[in-house]
Amino acid sequence: MESSIFFRYRTGNSILHKANPSLKVFLSLFLSAFSFWLPVRYSALLFMLAFLLSVFVLHSTMHELFSDLKPTFVYAALLFVATIFLNAAEYIATKDAHLKMIFTPNATYLPLFFSTAAALQTTSLLYRSTSAFQISESISVIEKKITKNENAPISKSLSLALSFIPRIAQIWTRLENAWKARAGKNSPKKIATLVPFLFHEAMRNAFEKSLALENRLP
Repeated sequence: MESSIFFRYRTGNSILHKANPSLKVFLSLFLSAFSFWLPVRYSALLFMLAFLLSVFVLHSTMHELFSDLKPTFVYAALLFVATIFLNAAEYIATKDAHLKMIFTPNATYLPLFFSTAAALQTTSLLYRSTSAFQISESISVIEKKITKNENAPISKSLSLALSFIPRIAQIWTRLENAWKARAGKNSPKKIATLVPFLFHEAMRNAFEKSLALENRLP
């Protein structure tokens, strides 16, 4: 489903859609970065607030919400695996810990999990309610006000990077759909097969976009 692609813009008439794009970009960048400095309870609160806004203001579907938060679950799984290795190494080295503690998640990773979830959910609000053109123009406006430089070179590079995120997700979604259509299953083989195609398509899209930008230059 194209509508459920990671961080894909959805047309709408909500209060978030009508909000000033520059303000949304600034708040999104600020809250995403600041969420990693907040105590875990405030990161969780920020995540819940952004989640509720997605549900009741943007009317996001559960499929869309899961799509935007999928990197958080992958990150959590990686943290858990890292915890197992670290606990196992401590058990082998000291023999002080109980064997069952090897598979107990490390509580120090909990803030990272909620901070990542909060950052992704607040960023999702921006992408779901702001078009790529609005994001690009807003970043340019912010840079011009700060640097007093009308060329805004930083914003051009940053806006390209930000607009490329949904494109990468779109390519991956299409590759996954093609994989499922051929009765492919979720397995390490899927990752090993699709990632080279993802890299190839991403590089091709980046090259085509660079050519388009060159043709637009005076």
